[in-house]
Amino acid sequence: MPVSCRMAIQSWCAAALPLGASHRLNLQDAVALKVDVGATLPYDVGDPVQDVPDKLSVSHGTGCPSRVGKGTTLPKGEGTMTERSEKRRGRTWIIVVVIIVILLVLCGCVAVVAGIAVWSGQRPGVWPWRGTLEGIEVPRIGGQTEATRELADVFDVETPVLVEVENNVGSIEIVGTDEQEVVVEVVIRGYGSTRAQAEQAADDVEITMEQRDEDHIYVVGRTPSRTLRQTPNVAFVLHVPRECDLEITNNVGDVHVQEIDGAANIEVDVGTIDVRGWTMTQDSYLSTDVGKIQARLWEESAFYLDASANVGDIDTDFDVEGARDRQLVPGDRLEGAVGEDPYIELRVRTDVGDIKILQER
Repeated sequence: MPVSCRMAIQSWCAAALPLGASHRLNLQDAVALKVDVGATLPYDVGDPVQDVPDKLSVSHGTGCPSRVGKGTTLPKGEGTMTERSEKRRGRTWIIVVVIIVILLVLCGCVAVVAGIAVWSGQRPGVWPWRGTLEGIEVPRIGGQTEATRELADVFDVETPVLVEVENNVGSIEIVGTDEQEVVVEVVIRGYGSTRAQAEQAADDVEITMEQRDEDHIYVVGRTPSRTLRQTPNVAFVLHVPRECDLEITNNVGDVHVQEIDGAANIEVDVGTIDVRGWTMTQDSYLSTDVGKIQARLWEESAFYLDASANVGDIDTDFDVEGARDRQLVPGDRLEGAVGEDPYIELRVRTDVGDIKILQER
């Protein structure tokens, strides 16, 4: 099929080729066989030129004519500059689409890994079909065995009491009561290929429960580093006086709090935070890296709300006066006053996860 041999002008002067010569001109030696700049020759690329005059004068724009004879082969052109630019743009868009697809796949992988981490943090044996009997090992598919160890202590305290809890892997539950004491219950689950390994894993967990002052309780669970399937799990349940300030840190696992009058500063790496029946009396801070946060405060509460989710939505059924609600896709932010004359602040942060600040009725 005939093509247009339109090439950029180069400074070249060629000697005349004798009639019938067969010489292939390359891009550097001969720009193209064109009479004038932009002229079109009706010959197929790569075909010998047979039907031309004995001597065809070709102008290269330099004032130096060249002549070719019959049998000269037209050089294979690479298209015009516009055509080449369009090809490059087409390739650029393909590369951009491929990069976007790769990024989406990576984000999906991160979300899956985070979900597995949350799930395995609450069920460190990973597999959902494990059984549990108090204090007895339970054989598991894949040769895994579970053993449990339980601890408990009771502390008489003055109110308001400060309760600090730190945990590596497992859950933390705080329940407010009308008693003037703190009751700490701990269930440790260890895993291994044999009974001895599972018991050793449970025994290797270090638990600290101490009263540092009449109004200060300190509880810590430290688990040794093991493989994902064999990481011990520590579940804390604390019954505390209703007038209680909380300082809680949990690496992997959920935190549940209910019926507390006081401040709550809770930080979780991977897991959810759920606070219910909460009367906030001091500045408080709730934070997760990966996991949702839900806080239910009494409807008459008054506080300044400062909530932000890097990836996630923020919902509330409180009236937020002077709200600065900024939808920062894929995240969200909400700031404003709740109730009459608020003098305390509730800050809520998630990297990945939704935030709900709701009324407790």
